[in-house]
Amino acid sequence: MSMGMNNNNTTNRSTPFIGADIQHAASSPPYVPPGTSCWFPRQQDVHKWAWHLMHPDTAQERGAWCVLDTETTGLEDDDEIVELAIIDGLTGETFYLNHIKPTAAPISPAAMAVHGITPELLVGRNTLLLEWPVIYDVLSKYGRVVTYNAPFDRRMLLQSARAAGLSLFVGIEATERAALSHSPAKFVLKQDWICAMNMYAHGFGVARKFSHSRGWVRLEEACHAQGVQLPAEKQGWHNAETDARATYDLIATLAQRHQADLDGQAGVVAVEEKLEVEGE
Repeated sequence: MSMGMNNNNTTNRSTPFIGADIQHAASSPPYVPPGTSCWFPRQQDVHKWAWHLMHPDTAQERGAWCVLDTETTGLEDDDEIVELAIIDGLTGETFYLNHIKPTAAPISPAAMAVHGITPELLVGRNTLLLEWPVIYDVLSKYGRVVTYNAPFDRRMLLQSARAAGLSLFVGIEATERAALSHSPAKFVLKQDWICAMNMYAHGFGVARKFSHSRGWVRLEEACHAQGVQLPAEKQGWHNAETDARATYDLIATLAQRHQADLDGQAGVVAVEEKLEVEGE
């Protein structure tokens, strides 16, 4: 999991309002039958985003997508990936999963406390340099990469590549930036990196003072709020595959909300929202 998730701007106040509970969140609330889910427009926006992401037609227009997650030696600018998982967005299958021996960075005690990966566990594992042909082959198939904290996972991929001596360029403008490099061997992943954490916060995070953005919601809290069942192994250590799977299942659940709306089964009522601000 992206360890940058552990910050003070998280909240678990992301459940839908049900029935009469809507009175506490809206000005001049309409009548909502008990047991009927009532979503704010910003939450419906997130449902629609997830639906479009999961829809096969979108993959034809914008390219295939995957969910990626990393575990790392730490959070600093010289830290590296020690575990990587990639789940295909269309099929939900795990296309890549492996522990990776860092090239130079030691695993920090704080990181080990999160994911439980020790130096002993990585003895005999390949470094990123040796694993790279497989990873690059898998990632090259995708036009969009979704992670729960995209800036962190993308930074860790680039840092790990640099430590391994790889000249890697990632993102929509990767081709243009690679053209300016004098490196004889370049790897380009021209992809749109999408942050599911930011998207979820837009709909379900609590408003911040003096900011247009909303507070991030930890992955476990988001899954709990949306009724996504976490695998038993996620109750202890974080690991890349279960975090990637939780992100994928969260997106699928949000997409189902929009599908229910389209099918006329959700009883959705969009209401005017009373602003709630963190810290008040």
